[in-house]
Amino acid sequence: MKATSFTYLGIRVNYEGQLYGKQLIARNAPSAEKAMHIVSSIGISPTGVSKLLLVCLYTQLIGPNLKYGLAITTPNKQQQQTLEIAQNNCICHIYGARSQSYIQVMCHLYKLPSIEERTTFLQAKLLLSTYYLPDDALLTQMIRYLDQYTKSKWHLLNKSALWQKLPEPKSNTTTATFKATKRSYLMNELSQKISGP
Repeated sequence: MKATSFTYLGIRVNYEGQLYGKQLIARNAPSAEKAMHIVSSIGISPTGVSKLLLVCLYTQLIGPNLKYGLAITTPNKQQQQTLEIAQNNCICHIYGARSQSYIQVMCHLYKLPSIEERTTFLQAKLLLSTYYLPDDALLTQMIRYLDQYTKSKWHLLNKSALWQKLPEPKSNTTTATFKATKRSYLMNELSQKISGP
């Protein structure tokens, strides 16, 4: 019987090379919450450890579970919301918080990006890294074909919000330019959150 899909590094891929983003999100959210419970089970809690240390533990141990695979997928609003809820649950656990407004304040104070922001950062970094690949790298060879196929994931990644804001030519983007554009993007997102829907 012919296989219709396979798993590569925990990500399901079908025979056409398309990623199963829905399954990836369904795996990431519980994985992050499970990691949070493991951290709690060894006695790390808001009452016994400083908030700054808890945030460091979150960004190093738990955050990667949430963002795994986001650079190469294009999650829809519902999938982003699933990850956002998982992230909020973890932050509630860290701070012992209950209200949504308190969570947003903590994210802002400790510079924890939302899932949507985190996704666009990862996608922009991935796209930018392709300019530094060797000429004989597989992705370098494939890009010319991927650019022609408008329904490809590669084409969708190029529509990433932060990537669109980077000045042309993008191949000349420096670390300073990337950071400045990222800061501008974050300030714009913050302004939109403050002004409300």
